[in-house]
Amino acid sequence: MTCSPSTFWRGLASAALGIALMPAHATEPQSAKDAPAVGQTIKDCTDCPTLVVLPSGSFLMGSAETEKGRRSNEGPQHRVTIGYRLAVGQFELTRGEFARFVNASGYRTELAMGEACHVLDGKKWGKSSEHHWLNPGYAQTDEHPVTCVSWHDAQAYLAWLNEQVPAKGYRLLSEAEWEYAARAGEAGRHAWGNDDDLSAACAHANGMDVTGRAQIPDVTWAGVNCSDGAVYPVAGKVFKPNAFGLYNMAGNVWEWVQDLGHTDLGGAPTDGSAWIEGGEPAFRGTRGGAWFSYPPALRSAYRGKSAPEFRGGGVGFRIARPV
Repeated sequence: MTCSPSTFWRGLASAALGIALMPAHATEPQSAKDAPAVGQTIKDCTDCPTLVVLPSGSFLMGSAETEKGRRSNEGPQHRVTIGYRLAVGQFELTRGEFARFVNASGYRTELAMGEACHVLDGKKWGKSSEHHWLNPGYAQTDEHPVTCVSWHDAQAYLAWLNEQVPAKGYRLLSEAEWEYAARAGEAGRHAWGNDDDLSAACAHANGMDVTGRAQIPDVTWAGVNCSDGAVYPVAGKVFKPNAFGLYNMAGNVWEWVQDLGHTDLGGAPTDGSAWIEGGEPAFRGTRGGAWFSYPPALRSAYRGKSAPEFRGGGVGFRIARPV
């Protein structure tokens, strides 16, 4: 699974543009005989991330006005139909998977070209030129999710992966697809239910908790009143998966999505496609919360956004492809 840097760079701009504009449901036809079953894990090549095949379906995107912890950008609540099957990363992309891309392609992240990563220093986030995707400010292995990567870095990885395994259409999830995948059929506040007192949160989500507050100096914001045993991002199957078999959809690291930032959900697509018109072109969406997130950010409807060149010690991405 290799390509020369020159081959990679010749195709990067057009490939990344194709990913950005591809409709969420665009794919080559696949016979029922060859199609993987819902719930099946697939791995298209030795170095490819493991994906889980999700069923088609519909759900209410956003939050009801009465939902505890709700923010105004989570409405109006509306029905979205995912009328196609989608394969979604079982985990967030790992540091090892991103390293294979960098080593094979010769890609230089924006960080390597003089930018800084936002890391937590005490109770404040600030830019640090000493930190990057190989050193995000905490200990990690190649099995941990890659962080300190921008939306543009994610697009570059996807363009490269699509060269290695053509015709699969790897991309980021749309915001609607992400919420559908995170909810996994659950209409409540979290994929594990409403859990208003968050008594079950530490079994399912890696957010700010008793462990983090005890070990990270000067944390002033709220956390869940239980201990999940983790301070920073975790690797693999530490927490329970959701009903679709996806891990760390709540907490761990924020995940880039394809959509532009939008101040609310008024006029959002209802077919699962990425919302790349109007909105706020200076921002791209992020979803899921992170290891430092306060409780409301662990809800399935919580919406974030950042500048596409932003990189932080709590921001990574998860990939998907049509089936």
